[in-house]
Amino acid sequence: MDDRHRLMAEVEAAQTALARLLLTDQLLPVLNSPLTMQQLRFMALLYRDGPTPGHRLAAQLNVSMPTVSGTVDRLVEHGMIARRVDDRDRRVRLVELTPAGEQMLTSFQEAGWRMGREVMAGQGRCERGQLGLGDDQRRGQAECARIRGIEDEASLERGGDHGRRD
Repeated sequence: MDDRHRLMAEVEAAQTALARLLLTDQLLPVLNSPLTMQQLRFMALLYRDGPTPGHRLAAQLNVSMPTVSGTVDRLVEHGMIARRVDDRDRRVRLVELTPAGEQMLTSFQEAGWRMGREVMAGQGRCERGQLGLGDDQRRGQAECARIRGIEDEASLERGGDHGRRD
């Protein structure tokens, strides 16, 4: 095995070990939540995209409008999301996170970063700088994925081929 492959294997092993440690911390708040996985999926999309019409949630989650309606009703009862009229088109109802819903998802995210901060506290300046470069790359990749999702949505609304990359 050459140096490049050996280094890649070491990085992968370290990432796997860290992921196992983080997984427990990240999952505990989710597992202790009274919400179903489907409800959490709805909230995650709203956390990522902000106020969203129900038809867009249905398309993104590949569920029917009655499923969206029922899930939204239950999340409204939990105080996690709210419905409101879209100011740009009063016929459209937007679904958005409430402060309580936002706080719940922020707490999930915070649990994931807690251990990461502890790990980084034990690193030197150079190591933290290298992590920052990797974070910049991951942020760029996340933004590209978000843009692809928006492009796919626009294609769906125009009746185009979902997921097609020309």
